[in-house]
Amino acid sequence: MVIKTILTALGMVGGVFIVYSFIPQIKLLIETKDSAGHSITFWTIISFGITFAAIAMIGMNIINGIAFSTLGLINEITQILNASLAITTLILVKKYRK
Repeated sequence: MVIKTILTALGMVGGVFIVYSFIPQIKLLIETKDSAGHSITFWTIISFGITFAAIAMIGMNIINGIAFSTLGLINEITQILNASLAITTLILVKKYRK
């Protein structure tokens, strides 16, 4: 039980870090309105990858019956936020492309 709690906590902390990592990038893009040095290919691939991973995770959680458990929801929300922020970054990179 202790290991499960530790792993759950690590997943939550990791998810928060990943979600937070997008914020400075998005803030900088909005403030500078400059996406020089950003690869549209990278942001497209990462956006699709994270979105597909979120869909797969939700599907597997539904199949395994944990979709609405605490752990399932935490992971699902984190992945959905990651996908949303990656797509937001992609949109901003395209918008501010010179």
